[in-house]
Amino acid sequence: MLSFRIVNYSIYQPNQYAHLSVWQESALLHDAEIPPIAAGDSLSIDVLLEPSWQAVEIIIDLPNDPNPTNNIVMLSPYAMELQSPILNEIFPVPDTGKQEWLELYQEAVPRSSTSYVIKDAANTRSRFTLPALQGYFVLCANAEAFLLDFPDCPPGRVIQTSGWAILNNSGDELYLYNEEELELLDAMSYTGNQLQSGKSLERHLDNEENVIWRVSHASRRCQPCCC
Repeated sequence: MLSFRIVNYSIYQPNQYAHLSVWQESALLHDAEIPPIAAGDSLSIDVLLEPSWQAVEIIIDLPNDPNPTNNIVMLSPYAMELQSPILNEIFPVPDTGKQEWLELYQEAVPRSSTSYVIKDAANTRSRFTLPALQGYFVLCANAEAFLLDFPDCPPGRVIQTSGWAILNNSGDELYLYNEEELELLDAMSYTGNQLQSGKSLERHLDNEENVIWRVSHASRRCQPCCC
């Protein structure tokens, strides 16, 4: 199963449907009309692949799209094997009584479950294991409480960590390592000035493909998992 998310990173909602097609070699696997997605919101898509799949091409066509250059994605099982999870969203300033969390995106499909470590600037650690699945995963200190707050998230996508590296409101640094802490896989930092109470920070690519972290534009103020 190939799972991915179509995200509207602009500040506008389109007024027309988009057309989505997913191709495996010359075979059309998925063909659908996508309803307008609100600014900052997203839509999750699942496509069943053949067991021994080769290259897959995902194409979305939106009439009058101001930036059509990011509407085609090529996936290969060989390249994906080499990729590691990345930090995708963090929630440092929850509402009163709620908990912090962060989200990883795992594009590769590993052969087995894999363990990782996240460290903050104070070297506090969160240890966890991701299943051998592609997609988005939320890390938190209390999975049961998180699912009460976000019941639309699939339970299998919410991972309770061993230990929790607190996301400081004044700013912090996060480092994602392999289990042995010998290989740095991803990192991000933020300042207190970037934060807004009850809103997440999301990974975003600017027009020059540089990674920036910005406050969520989603109507729900955050969008963990596939919510």
